[in-house]
Amino acid sequence: MEAYKFETTVLENGMIKIPQFDKFVNQEVEIFIVLKSANIKNTEISEQITFKQWNKQFNDDKKLDDFIPEYGTTLREFRKGIFEAETTGREMTMKEFKDSIKTW
Repeated sequence: MEAYKFETTVLENGMIKIPQFDKFVNQEVEIFIVLKSANIKNTEISEQITFKQWNKQFNDDKKLDDFIPEYGTTLREFRKGIFEAETTGREMTMKEFKDSIKTW
């Protein structure tokens, strides 16, 4: 599985523009939207917020230790991967992501 990351802004009409992916015409994709905190650079997030604080943005009652079959991991491991990507600013492939969650 390939993963791509890019930054964009939600337009006034609520639409989101993404780059054109001609080589993937008619292929199903899965899209995740991660809202950025206003006025905080990614490299500064880890100094200002913990994973526990960051996770409160979801405002849900889901248990972090519940296993998510679709992703083959727990909700905590899945969200922690996103948190770490945001705080380090480092992009990773899906394989790197899956390998990293096996070590938590």
